[in-house]
Amino acid sequence: MASRSDQPPADERVYDAGSFEAELFWQKNRFTILFGGAVILAVVAAVAIWLYNQHSGRRAAEALFAEAQDPAAWREVIAKYPDSAPAANAHFLLADSLRSQGKLEESSAMYQKFLAAFPTNPLAGGARLGLAENLAVAGKTDEALAALREVQARDSASYAGPFAALLEGRTLIRMAKFDEARKVFANLVATYPQSPAGRAAGAQLDAIAPFLPPDAQKAAQ
Repeated sequence: MASRSDQPPADERVYDAGSFEAELFWQKNRFTILFGGAVILAVVAAVAIWLYNQHSGRRAAEALFAEAQDPAAWREVIAKYPDSAPAANAHFLLADSLRSQGKLEESSAMYQKFLAAFPTNPLAGGARLGLAENLAVAGKTDEALAALREVQARDSASYAGPFAALLEGRTLIRMAKFDEARKVFANLVATYPQSPAGRAAGAQLDAIAPFLPPDAQKAAQ
């Protein structure tokens, strides 16, 4: 009979509970772990493909817009890449082109589509300004003035705000409301002295001075 001293030494790993439990956990859950890893890899691959497609789509939209020179080409950009920045620019150019053709309703509809599709775009204030200009061109003076004042209130921090004030003053001049125009221009100069609209308003103040009543002329000095 073999003595205890004749037995081989025990493998210390037999008593390593942590290692033993880890092996059991792997045996029980290896399929779940492998499946989860495969899912993660699939998600990563899908995101990579999406980013690549986004980048490729943006490049293609920019290339198509760069070549667009007429309404038909701008419409093509909008149709092929409706959510892209080039499509936003194409909306804008198309709306302006339609106004120059005298198609005011179509132009306004295009501005409305732009605002619906790109409400936070930096050109949104310009689209609202375009709607107001269309009203003025259509002879709807009171509606145009109301729209211009709304642009000033809503887009005062963008380029559209001061230009809306400039257009308001010029509309009042056409209505022979020189003193009201003077107040608009004076406020524009005081609020945006270094802007192109502010400098234009200063020139307009000088131009309308002879048409103002004596007390208004003193206020303008």
